[in-house]
Amino acid sequence: MSYNVFFILSMFAAILMAVMAYITYISRHESGAKSFSATLGGIAIYAFFYAFQVAATDLDSIITYFKLSYIGISLLPSAFLYFALCYTHSEYRHSKVIKAFIYLLPAVNLTLAVINPGNLYFSDIHSLKTSSHVAIQFNREILYWIYSAYIFGSITISIILMAKMYLLASTPHKTQIMMVMAGTLVPLVLYFFFLLELTPEGIDPHPFAFTITGIFIAIALSRHQFLILSPPARSLLFDTVPGPIIILDQLNRITDYNSAAREILGISDQHYGIPAQDFLYKWNELSNLLLTDKHVSQEIQLYFNGDVRYFVANISNLSDRRKNKMGSLMIFHDITKEKKSELHLRDTEKKLRTIIENAPAGVVYFNASGIIQIANENFKRIFGTNQEKLTGYNLNQYPDPRVKEMIDLTFQGIRNRFDIRLFSNNSFSDLDLDIHIEVIKNDKGDIEGGLGLISDTTEMKKTQEQIENQNRQLKQVNHEKDRLLSIIAHDLRGPISAFTGLTDMMISEVDNISKEELKGMTHSIREASVALSNLLDNLLEWSVLQRHGAEIRKNAFSIHLLVEKIFQQLISTAAGKGIRLVNQTHPELYVFADEKMVGTVLRNLISNGIKFTHPGGEVNISAKLNGHDDVVVHVKDNGIGIPSDKLMTIFSLTQKYRTPGTEGEPSSGLGLVLCRELIRQNNGEIWVTSLQGKGSEFSFSIPVATVAGS
Repeated sequence: MSYNVFFILSMFAAILMAVMAYITYISRHESGAKSFSATLGGIAIYAFFYAFQVAATDLDSIITYFKLSYIGISLLPSAFLYFALCYTHSEYRHSKVIKAFIYLLPAVNLTLAVINPGNLYFSDIHSLKTSSHVAIQFNREILYWIYSAYIFGSITISIILMAKMYLLASTPHKTQIMMVMAGTLVPLVLYFFFLLELTPEGIDPHPFAFTITGIFIAIALSRHQFLILSPPARSLLFDTVPGPIIILDQLNRITDYNSAAREILGISDQHYGIPAQDFLYKWNELSNLLLTDKHVSQEIQLYFNGDVRYFVANISNLSDRRKNKMGSLMIFHDITKEKKSELHLRDTEKKLRTIIENAPAGVVYFNASGIIQIANENFKRIFGTNQEKLTGYNLNQYPDPRVKEMIDLTFQGIRNRFDIRLFSNNSFSDLDLDIHIEVIKNDKGDIEGGLGLISDTTEMKKTQEQIENQNRQLKQVNHEKDRLLSIIAHDLRGPISAFTGLTDMMISEVDNISKEELKGMTHSIREASVALSNLLDNLLEWSVLQRHGAEIRKNAFSIHLLVEKIFQQLISTAAGKGIRLVNQTHPELYVFADEKMVGTVLRNLISNGIKFTHPGGEVNISAKLNGHDDVVVHVKDNGIGIPSDKLMTIFSLTQKYRTPGTEGEPSSGLGLVLCRELIRQNNGEIWVTSLQGKGSEFSFSIPVATVAGS
């Protein structure tokens, strides 16, 4: 034996089919199920011996297993044909001739294949060495072709029977039939290719093809539970029906009833044979229905110990083939739950209308097409029309397309809450509206309409915006207050500590201090006092601006003279670091602003230029016209510059950026914030460009007054 991949596949198919055949046989009891189990068994036998056939290496063994596989081959077409007859409920499945033919033919064919009389089945049997195994080859003779025709015919007949069944079947069964037909076609197609020698040499594809067929059909049958034994007809039609059923004879006497009639109506065996009126007399409405010979379908209500139940009563005549009346069939469909739901719905609808009319918000109910069914007074007030005009109006045709969009989004389940501003025909103004739409569905889940709740939030939004603005202002004030306190605590400590330390030294070392040392201490005291003075000036002006705003006194003045004035205040500080101050402004360039405020801005910017420029550097002030309305003043130094990521924060009091000067001079950060406020008070703007290590250029714009001589 040479066990190869085809041995493994064939053996797997054989085991799978054998297991499926056993499960089908023990779990199903119809004749169709048994024939299908026999079909799976034939496939299992065929695949089992074919597995040993492809594993055998000598011709005698191969022939032996080949002939043994004909046990399955002979059984397959007959079992499958009978399965098709049972599956399609063909009347031929009961024919004794057909049964005899189907039972005897496999035995006859097996005998002929094994004996092979006169080589009428096979001839010239020999082996063929392939890359995977030793295969068998032979010439097909007359008996082989006859049985092949039978296989082909049985499969074809099965497909025809299933096709007819498919055309008459309901939609759920069509899926199953299609799967069975698809599985049946697999071996038919492969058998056709096999006879034409179009399959791989030395390989018999039929065990695998029939395995696929078995799997296909098994899935189809188990999926739809088609071969499960049905309950008795009476139980199916009577005891499984939830509503009462009563059968009457020609004289309207009770002849049968179901368990629901016993439980609901109280009928029992003692009522057999008595006139139905004698039992139904307590329900006059029901008893009166028996007086007609026509088909009746009517809604009735029956009382049981004070409790009412609702039914739809159907009374139909039972007739024989000659249409002679044999009796009557009474079927009751209990609609109590539905009826009570309907009554409850009516009561709820009445209450809902009352609630809607008295709701403080606008309420509207519209159907699935967007047509208004109910709208209250508040909705009318918001949309500015009367209720008569609103009822029947299609919201999808509202002039503002957002209304239709809101309905579509709600029906699609995307969102149902909207906050929009909509024009009101009533107030002739835009209203802020909070719109909430709920989808109304029926019991089947289909959309019947929508219920909209519309709240006018215009005043609330205004109040909310005022509160938010006040909160933002308060937060800003708190941030600036905290920053200001931090600046005061930090920057006042430096000069005061300097004063304290120098005076203590002067007192303790008064006899030992030289004239030069005393001069240096005096210079340091002056520097600290100047820094403290500038800080206090900035704090004072800032506090005035924040409390009630500074009084602005605008006048025309020379920017050149103002720069010279600031130079005089800072010349000693600049000289101390060897920094040159350059005034390149035009002597006859005038601006129109508050001279004191602009002076404070220039003092801060020039002071910063001196502070952050290395000894021997330069601070340059220039100014030029910007169009016809503004003058742009530039304060440029060649100092240490400002990091690019800090340029957006230096004018903000809430952003903390401080760095000491080139000789350790303190920096509060308040000056630039004050500059921004003072320039804005004079209808200007301030900005900065800087390159770290190269210097900074602060620029601000103020309105122009006049240029002398122009």
